[in-house]
Amino acid sequence: PRRLQLYNWHKWAGVAILALSALRLLWRLLRRPPPPAPAPRWQLAAAHVTHALLYLLFFAVPLAGWAYSSAAG
Repeated sequence: PRRLQLYNWHKWAGVAILALSALRLLWRLLRRPPPPAPAPRWQLAAAHVTHALLYLLFFAVPLAGWAYSSAAG
């Protein structure tokens, strides 16, 4: 019973993280980001790529868990 309860909490945490990620993306699309700090061009490009990859992971991790959970059950 305890293991099942922890499993359900884990699933709800994933759903909450997915919902918060969607809200964060919506906020980011509706609000202008601050101007970038002065830096070399390669650092700005690296920051942009890293930011995009983080947003990808915000959605990929909970969705992968959801897909795994759906396939197993």
